[in-house]
Amino acid sequence: MQKNEIKIRTMKKDDAQDLRNIWISPEVTKYTLSRPNLTTAQTRKRLMNPDSESIVALVENTPVGVARLTKFHGRRNHSGEIVMFISKDFQSKGIGTTLLNKVIQIAKKKKLKRVQLGVNVDNKKAIGLYKKMGFKIEGKLKKDSQRGNKLIDNYCMAKLF
Repeated sequence: MQKNEIKIRTMKKDDAQDLRNIWISPEVTKYTLSRPNLTTAQTRKRLMNPDSESIVALVENTPVGVARLTKFHGRRNHSGEIVMFISKDFQSKGIGTTLLNKVIQIAKKKKLKRVQLGVNVDNKKAIGLYKKMGFKIEGKLKKDSQRGNKLIDNYCMAKLF
């Protein structure tokens, strides 16, 4: 996929249904750390939180992925958390790199000193992307999330500026 085929823009309310459909797909749900059974309204509310900035990747004007940066408050107001997911059909095509680059630019513009994210230890593609983008594994959270009836370990990864 050519980089010029990928458009990035701020999320709009109308994107919620398409993004929810990606989020609840079995290939994406397998690796999400949050509830995959959200309604469209709940998806919209979560991704359009006023403390967050969500950007959408579009291919042929259709949302194929999203990244959200949420700035922390109080003594952690120099930090933020990134959540990202991409449609299975568009993974390994440069969209994750494009989204992550843009969300890191947003973090720097907000003068953050640190961004972090959580990732399942068996999500090798995502871990590879995050390492390529300069994220480091800071720790392993044992039995941190559920996949069906199984408890899954997660890594906490961060990038410092």
